Amino acid sequence: GALDIDELRRAFRAIGFKKIEVSEDIFKSFDTNGDGSVSLEEFEANLHPKTRKMLEAKLDNGFNFDPVKWAESAPKMDLSKAFACFDTNGDGALDIDE
Repeated sequence: GALDIDELRRAFRAIGFKKIEVSEDIFKSFDTNGDGSVSLEEFEANLHPKTRKMLEAKLDNGFNFDPVKWAESAPKMDLSKAFACFDTNGDGALDIDE
């Protein structure tokens, strides 16, 4: 698996790194192959030593990943207006012609 910029931002917040804002530049420093996502290998290779130490301390102190909190942290978007733009016949479904 790999993380896009929004997932990397969420991951840092979920871990408790609230002071670290994952900017485009920071993301690019992780995404060394430029494919728009950060693999585990890229993450490990490019994690700043101070940040690595903080992460290891959190893990050593019993940090547990909570999939429910992770899901709740995802941005919620109402895409109904965008869908309606494409649903030109208004039947609530998109077919090949739409």
